[in-house]
Amino acid sequence: MLIVDKITKSIQAKEIVKDCSLSVQAGQICGLAGPNGAGKTTLLNCIAGVLVPEAGRIELDGKDLIHEPLNRKALFLISEDFDEGQFFTIRQMKEFYSMFYQLDEEEFAQHLKHFQLAEKLRISSLSKGQKRQALFSIALSLDLRLLMIDEVFDGLDWNVRRYLMRCLTDKISDESMGVLLVSHSLKEIKGICDHCFLMKDQTIVAQQDLLENHLFRVQLVFLQERKPDLKTLEIVQMEQIGKCWNAVVRGEEQAIRSVIAGLSPALADVQPLSLEDYFSLMTDSSWKGVEENDGEVF
Repeated sequence: MLIVDKITKSIQAKEIVKDCSLSVQAGQICGLAGPNGAGKTTLLNCIAGVLVPEAGRIELDGKDLIHEPLNRKALFLISEDFDEGQFFTIRQMKEFYSMFYQLDEEEFAQHLKHFQLAEKLRISSLSKGQKRQALFSIALSLDLRLLMIDEVFDGLDWNVRRYLMRCLTDKISDESMGVLLVSHSLKEIKGICDHCFLMKDQTIVAQQDLLENHLFRVQLVFLQERKPDLKTLEIVQMEQIGKCWNAVVRGEEQAIRSVIAGLSPALADVQPLSLEDYFSLMTDSSWKGVEENDGEVF
């Protein structure tokens, strides 16, 4: 569906996005994570047509999005810096987007009712979270192939987050559209996405299918110091600390456990590799999310 191929974008002679490639399929919710300044928002703006890249290819269902603006009618971007000041009321906002998109009035009314908002309300009277809810009500009512959301849950309380997660899941259930989310919180991405891309230093440095994670963290302890014979397994990383061996192994869990059982360790532990550990492994161990109240963030 969406193909982003080797996109490069510079602003004031500074490279903000460099040789970026990713893809989103219909029926997928993909996450884009990374630290501040990595280029995530710039990449979304290139896809949405807000910015024009100097190099690369962006296609949606095989249609060019860079040079053919009309093809962008199949996508919508909820931007973190959305300028709601151009609208007087929620109704004006709805009417504006109805000029460019096919909007389901009934579905829009249902979302507004859930958020306890009314079309007559002035945008200036709404809180940051309510403005976000009004924009989500519009986006979820449009006939789209791709919905992109920058800082997906910014300014929203937990009940609203749960509602939006359910709505997004319902939207992709028939595989008619895909979703690309940007978030600093790995916890948010793990909670809703089935595939995640990591962006660092202006490019995509790693990606992980969250539904098919075949990487495991293995810890082995022996009564005497010895090197375990793991040559039949695909070892990604391994280190020794005294009588303890820590390894990252790629493969099927049952096969890994079978090999370990034959080594007769005093203690053995096999756990799926976390998204945080995977990204750290794919980049460098000195760069990890910092634990905050809402989960791993960058």
